[in-house]
Amino acid sequence: MFIVWYKKGRDKKYLTENVFYEPDSKITKSVPLFSRPHLPLVYSPINGLTPAEVGTIIDEKVDTKDIVAEIVELSRLKFLTIKKIETKGFLGIKSTDYQLTKSDKTTEELNKFQTTLLSKIFDSQDNVKISELKNHFYKYLPDLREKLYDQLETKKLTQGNIEKVRGKWIVLGVLLNFLTIFIIIWFANQRTLNFTPMVIAFIGFIPSLIFGYNMPKKTAYGYNLHRQAVGLKYYLDKGKWREEVMEKNLFLEEMLPLAITLGVVDKLAKDMKDLGIQPPSYMQGMAIHTFANDLNSFNSSVASSLSSSPSGNSSWSGGSGFSGGGGGGGFGGGGGGSW
Repeated sequence: MFIVWYKKGRDKKYLTENVFYEPDSKITKSVPLFSRPHLPLVYSPINGLTPAEVGTIIDEKVDTKDIVAEIVELSRLKFLTIKKIETKGFLGIKSTDYQLTKSDKTTEELNKFQTTLLSKIFDSQDNVKISELKNHFYKYLPDLREKLYDQLETKKLTQGNIEKVRGKWIVLGVLLNFLTIFIIIWFANQRTLNFTPMVIAFIGFIPSLIFGYNMPKKTAYGYNLHRQAVGLKYYLDKGKWREEVMEKNLFLEEMLPLAITLGVVDKLAKDMKDLGIQPPSYMQGMAIHTFANDLNSFNSSVASSLSSSPSGNSSWSGGSGFSGGGGGGGFGGGGGGSW
């Protein structure tokens, strides 16, 4: 499995180290085994990628923060509005919900993933509360995940559908391991009566599955965008944009969905508070002094509502919080995390 990953699973890259353009020469090579690429200086949205695509290309998995980020992006683009609603209950205890209202803007400019997400959220109605999506929206998640993986393949960011490639090689890894165990048992019974190699076989099970999981690979173009996403995550988390970017208000409205999918929104919200910048107009009912808490509340509400099912089981086991994101380096092919 290591040999297969080494030959077929490593990301591709162009010969140039500049990740901001496609060179005239389209010659590529595999990313070196212990590659430590430079950190590109990225302070703005990545051209051609939606927030959900940025979150997926950086760690090669779709999780709930990618969906939350795309909902916020659709609000920024004026396809819907997000409004915080507080109600007083027993003993004056406040409960918070969020209302999504669909606009009449045509969806021609949206991709298939965004169009599907918008239609499944509202489901033939114009207003919906986040709490109303519980035990209902989860059934749409597999299709949304599939569409996002297909989108990355169509844009030639990945070689094949990430989920299908990963599934194929994990199944092959499992079959090879069972074949190995069968051969060891047969050989021990026929010849040696020594079952000690079984220990090695069982130990080898885990790394072979890890290599199978990391078999999806990015194209050279996808690797360039992945490196840009890594740089953007780093500099957003460090607040570096404050020293470099002067167009604070409009720029921050564009950056918020990206900060959510990259898992650095707490830092961005704090910087906005320090600068005295009001929350974006598309996040109605939120104040600057509580913006970070409001964002965490919104994320938690949306993530739990989207993935909750009547049985209490969900295939979306990670990435519901803002602390996710993923990084670069390491193998140079495939991402971390699990469902």
